[in-house]
Amino acid sequence: MTSSWWSLAGAHFYEIALIGILAYVIFWAEDSDLSRHTAVSILSLYVRAAVFGRLIAGYFSDWYIARFQTSRKPILHVCTLGVGLG
Repeated sequence: MTSSWWSLAGAHFYEIALIGILAYVIFWAEDSDLSRHTAVSILSLYVRAAVFGRLIAGYFSDWYIARFQTSRKPILHVCTLGVGLG
């Protein structure tokens, strides 16, 4: 197993842990006197952004490979950086 594989596995672990933590947004919102509806809306916005981000990244990744005849690694780096900043 290469370092790239371990980086990808670590990124997926981070993502799964983050989604698990996001489930507590509802409890945090109730403790902060926000309605459950607002908390679910915040969580829903995050999920929608993740789906649209993956669709857009997939499109650019396919375009990048067709245009430059190279790997998806630069797009993966940008996506990982975006998730980290998000």
